[in-house]
Amino acid sequence: MAVADREYSKARSEAANKWLKEQTARGREIGEPELPGDPPSDEARERGRRSLAFFCKDIFPGDFCLEWSDAHLKAIARLESSIREGGTFALAMPRGSGKSSLARAAALWAIFFNFRQFVIIVGAEQTHASEMVDALKTDLESNDRLFCWFPKTCHSIRCLEGTGHAAKKQTYQGERTRITWAHDKIVFPKIDGEASSECVIASKGIGGRIRGQFYKRAVGETIRPDFAILDDPQTDESARSIADCDKRERVIGRAVLRAAGPTVEIAAVTLCTVIRRDDLADRLLNRDQNPHWRGQKTKMLISFPDNTALWEGPYLEELIRGYQEAGEAFGEEPLSEVNPHTALRYANAFYTEHREAMDMGAVVSWDQRMVPGELSAIQHAMNLWLKDRPMFAAEMQQEPDEEGDVSKLTEEIILAKVAKLEVGVCLPQTEKVVAFIDVQGDCLFWMVASFGEHFTGHVIAYGSWPQQTEMNWSLDSIRITLQDRYEGGPDAAIHAGLAELSKHICRHWDVEDGGREPTSRLLIDAGWNSRIIREFLRETKLPNIYHSYGRGITAGTNPLNQGHKRKGGDLIGSEWRVAWTSDSPRQKHVLYDTNHWKSFVVSRMLTNRGDRGCITLHSGDRRYHRMLIDHLLAEAPVKTEGRGREVQEWRIRPGRSDNHYLDCLVGCCVAASIEGIKLQQDLPTQKRRNRSSFQDALRKRRG
Repeated sequence: MAVADREYSKARSEAANKWLKEQTARGREIGEPELPGDPPSDEARERGRRSLAFFCKDIFPGDFCLEWSDAHLKAIARLESSIREGGTFALAMPRGSGKSSLARAAALWAIFFNFRQFVIIVGAEQTHASEMVDALKTDLESNDRLFCWFPKTCHSIRCLEGTGHAAKKQTYQGERTRITWAHDKIVFPKIDGEASSECVIASKGIGGRIRGQFYKRAVGETIRPDFAILDDPQTDESARSIADCDKRERVIGRAVLRAAGPTVEIAAVTLCTVIRRDDLADRLLNRDQNPHWRGQKTKMLISFPDNTALWEGPYLEELIRGYQEAGEAFGEEPLSEVNPHTALRYANAFYTEHREAMDMGAVVSWDQRMVPGELSAIQHAMNLWLKDRPMFAAEMQQEPDEEGDVSKLTEEIILAKVAKLEVGVCLPQTEKVVAFIDVQGDCLFWMVASFGEHFTGHVIAYGSWPQQTEMNWSLDSIRITLQDRYEGGPDAAIHAGLAELSKHICRHWDVEDGGREPTSRLLIDAGWNSRIIREFLRETKLPNIYHSYGRGITAGTNPLNQGHKRKGGDLIGSEWRVAWTSDSPRQKHVLYDTNHWKSFVVSRMLTNRGDRGCITLHSGDRRYHRMLIDHLLAEAPVKTEGRGREVQEWRIRPGRSDNHYLDCLVGCCVAASIEGIKLQQDLPTQKRRNRSSFQDALRKRRG
């Protein structure tokens, strides 16, 4: 009896286990999909396989509801070519043109039709790249048209119900699907007959581990990334750092394009926006600099209207009037967040009346692009232009307006500042002549510059002391030193060199239109050896000489003059201070912020010839000014933030060492500021009647 009971219990247990396994298997088994709509015809499916444009319109009608522009069709053709045949392609379109949506659709098109098996999405940061994967997940989970096109794959994904916990045990027809549903990775389900079976989409930040990505399929095959989408691979901060741009460019070339292995270059598409000239996006789009990227730029306005005065004048007045009645400030809120009918009422009336004259000459890249309430794509573009011109130039035109962008100085820009005046001749409008000596152990670098109103400057002479026999040289390879020319030790040689050079500098200089102008101020850098400089100043009989100290004030420290208690005889100006020297009661020294003044100097060099505030150079060809150019370009700015403020910190570029003429020009500008030269902005010649305070502020911001 006991034996029979044991056998009965065993049979019941086995039956229960079998039932439990069957129930568990049923829970894992996803079954066959039920279509939420009509599947595409064979003809439509084949057309979608051949055409990314048709695929986008049919499956994502909400994202691509407007007619394609010529720029869109060109971009789609390049995407198709990169996906099918390989190669790299960089695309810059106006922000809001749908390039990210197009990239997501292209990734799914590549996977579902098995043009590519492993797509890697690279963003400026990991969070940015993961957001694009999240958007793809949303499409795969909720797009019914996508479900009708690829029902088995999408059914497998929907059965996960948004979580990856059940992915490991999911089965289809008794076989594990091996699907992965992570925050940074999608492995499509293994389903026989599906082209996307065990294909991969992964995301990485450009600073993350991109090398070594792979996936091993059930059959033992290992796949690696064969298509990369770089979605805005730079940030506003990194775009303004030359070092960061260099680093990201290296990562793209060495890691992203080599993700398939050391000998294989994958296909890649970069979707980008130019933030400043020579940033990462600008480099990839530059066909001369990177021809293999086949860069394509699209502007919102191919050409501006002939009569912009109508837009800037009466139209803008009517636009601001409408915004004020809508209770909003023009230029601060997007039109979609205010009442467009109220905000555009007066502007639209004026535009309708004068449309022919206002539209003349204007050509837009996308006729369909406008927001509710606007009457044309031209009006939409010009509204954006009037609101924020720097934004429009960068994000809509791919041509950032970089007036004052201190990171874009180039050799050609410097050479364009070379005037016809001979060495030693000042400009006619000269008010002050100043000089600076940069003290080094083996030689002295010096510069003399003249300045007029609005800080319009001219370098009238520069050189080294002793003068070298070669035109271009470096401090490391100097042949004639101070000790070669003067007797005594190193200190005595510097002292003697300062005495002779100061007499050469502190004299009268010819002015182009006649007359002569004296050197009104000489600054001598005391950073090398302040004791020698102070001894020289005690002995010299030359007037108007200060010894100076440059300090690189960073974002993490207080501004130069913040918290300084003024003493008798102190002078305080724009990021400089003149004070009595504590151990030399009859001497004054100058302390100035080198970061501020280097940015100031480069801004003056970037100013166009003929404009106020431009600094020019005396006559000479490229070979003559070669050394000066190298010194002026020896440093690059790095944007830093701290204590609620931003600072451009200037640092030596890799491979550069000599920056002494840059220091000299900075010192001349500081000396000119001490002498009372000021940079003044142009003021409006007349005021409009009935102009509101906000309009005045807007005009100043535009001007």
